[in-house]
Amino acid sequence: YQTADNGYIIGGNSRSQDGDIIPSHIEGDFLVLKLSESGDIVWQNSFGGSSHDYLANIEKTIDGGYLLCGHTSSTDGDVQQNNGLHDYWIVKISDNGNLIWEKAYGGSQTDVALDAKELNDGTIMVIGYSFSNDGQITNSHGGCELWMVKLDSLGNMIWQKSIGGSKSDNGVKIITNNSDSSFIVLGATNSTDGNVTAIVHPSYYFAHDSWIFKSDFNGNILWQKTIGGSGSDGFSTMEPTADGGYILIGQTDSNDGDVTIQNYGSADFWVLKLSSEQLSSKTFENETFLIYPNPTTNMIYIQTPNGTLIDKFIITDLLGKEIISQINTNQVSTEILSNGIY
Repeated sequence: YQTADNGYIIGGNSRSQDGDIIPSHIEGDFLVLKLSESGDIVWQNSFGGSSHDYLANIEKTIDGGYLLCGHTSSTDGDVQQNNGLHDYWIVKISDNGNLIWEKAYGGSQTDVALDAKELNDGTIMVIGYSFSNDGQITNSHGGCELWMVKLDSLGNMIWQKSIGGSKSDNGVKIITNNSDSSFIVLGATNSTDGNVTAIVHPSYYFAHDSWIFKSDFNGNILWQKTIGGSGSDGFSTMEPTADGGYILIGQTDSNDGDVTIQNYGSADFWVLKLSSEQLSSKTFENETFLIYPNPTTNMIYIQTPNGTLIDKFIITDLLGKEIISQINTNQVSTEILSNGIY
């Protein structure tokens, strides 16, 4: 961040004991520096304890101070409390780098905060991921889940929500909309259940799609979409553009789905521009479509208005068990099906 005197505030992590950096704990501390316009160090401060502490993001606050967002496994030093292996750790500092307050949040397992934003009313939204299902974390769907926390201006928890499915979900970036107190959340998922209702494309277990959703001020999902292909795809940051859209930066190892350019290796740098229309809720009018032939022997065809592809087509048996599932198609092979009613 550039400061009013044309200097800069930068944040990061340090394990150094010498040089230009003030001594830190050997396992790593949060590090914040104020630089002059010419890059000289004006002041610096480190925050943490004797175990691992990692700063993921720094945000300027309304009162001129700064909000530090990361995780900690320490139980000493600047860390007054830790609930498990790693906790979300939020630190508020003054414009001179002095500690105002710090709080840890989480359960008995690994919980990692990746982004935090202050709202106009001084409350704070924090997102990341959690492996816990105890302590301050409730209603987890299992595995790794996106965990959203709302705090008051002093770091006291107002509410928390586990968002995701039974596989792996996380949140890496949150963008606030103060006009309606909503949030755009960028993350990743390979779940197909729970809160994840968008189509997920990956074809192997550890692959995931980028996951974007809008939530209201209480953390309820208003709409969601996934972006990716059959490989593993994700974005590490998202920034709004002047025309109301968004720029996303990350990586992909897909060659299909939403990845329409050539992939040159196992994982390529991926830049994507979304328009405001692509990140919005849509109202669809009722449309008629035709599925034929019925009965069929080896192929089903779906005729839609304007030839639009079906996002996801599922055939189940009479008990609801999924037999065939295909995405982005207007025809489905039924050759593997036995004679019967589906």
